[in-house]
Amino acid sequence: MRFGRLAAVVLAGLLLGADTADVEYQGRPVHEWAELLQSSDVTIRRATAKSVMTAGPGADLLIPALGNALNDDDADVRLAAARALATFSTSFRQAIPYLIEAFKSGDSTVRLVAIEGAMHIGVRGPTICTVGPSGLEDRPFVALPREVPIALTEVLADDEDARVRAKAAEVLHVFARRYTSDRNDRDWFLQVAASPLVEALRDDAHAVRRNAVDALGVIRAKAAIPALCELLEDPNIDLRRHTALALTAIKPMPGITIPAIVEAFANSENSETRLQAIRALRRNAGLVNDHARSEEHLLSDREAFFSMMIPALEYPEFLVRKEAAATFSHFGTAARPAIPVLIRVVEARGSEAQSAAWALARIGEEALVAVPALVELLINDKYRRREVPKVLQELGPEATSSAVTLLVGAVRDEREAQQLENIVDAFIAMGPD
Repeated sequence: MRFGRLAAVVLAGLLLGADTADVEYQGRPVHEWAELLQSSDVTIRRATAKSVMTAGPGADLLIPALGNALNDDDADVRLAAARALATFSTSFRQAIPYLIEAFKSGDSTVRLVAIEGAMHIGVRGPTICTVGPSGLEDRPFVALPREVPIALTEVLADDEDARVRAKAAEVLHVFARRYTSDRNDRDWFLQVAASPLVEALRDDAHAVRRNAVDALGVIRAKAAIPALCELLEDPNIDLRRHTALALTAIKPMPGITIPAIVEAFANSENSETRLQAIRALRRNAGLVNDHARSEEHLLSDREAFFSMMIPALEYPEFLVRKEAAATFSHFGTAARPAIPVLIRVVEARGSEAQSAAWALARIGEEALVAVPALVELLINDKYRRREVPKVLQELGPEATSSAVTLLVGAVRDEREAQQLENIVDAFIAMGPD
């Protein structure tokens, strides 16, 4: 049953207070807006709720009336009220309890709108003007209050609608990024959100699991590693990719992670999954932006790592080969098992040949067998002609001497004029020494 006009006026007075009688919102007294939100005519209530969408002067005084409208009999009114509260919550902290209440609405669309609106709380935007004791004054943005993530974890655990749970996990992922800038905030968020997010990895809905994976990666929740490793075997390619990325962020990885990622790599026919698996292990090993940790900290299970990386050098996908070749350049003599494959990569003269050449150089004397392949690269690949002499020098005097001998022999061979010109260029690249 709807309130009559007299009851609406009384309610408006209770909600707004006598001292706000002269305050206007968009050119109309605030108490009139509140009365219209309680009109017996649903068309008026709808139009009013849809009009109250701008967080301007007087808007904060309408928040209680909008909160009441969340319980309206009409779905359109409830939805419009939720949208208005979502908008107001970024500027007026008193809107947030009403928005959290909307997370529990019996209308799933209202819950979705409210949760998505919460995503924008704590984002700095244009300064809002509102009414203060001395007239118009600036109102700063509302910092993200901790009760919002707590409420979202409850939605993630309990809501019956998969779309709502997925949206809650998505917003938690957004919040996780904001909370990681401060160590204390990150630790608090990890304590509050990690367990519900790990539970969400078992959700029936793919979108819920994916968003939970992303959030766990951001907060680097080590407790999630066993569950994330299980997801590397999920039949959904997209989920496996997100999982590999999340594991990339959680470092250093414990031993359980490396065999799981290796298995995911070996069993996958998807190039993106293989690429992300390699990147996950590279990050764990400290092999990011060509800077490695000291060798003793590189990997806890090098044998498993090499069992994945060596075959990867000859995979059909260029990016997979390139990542694998770049990885071996960090291992020095420990990369000896990869010598035959690294030589084949150099002989193929693809874009990853340079990384493979440097990996061979850093192996040392045992890689001298690669000199013929390096000389052929020197002769036939003008784009790497400046780099190969450096590789040979890294291998040592014996490698340089052997290379010169091979180049002299190449001149004596019967070769076409263009090939002879390339050999001369190769000699020049070797330098006067």
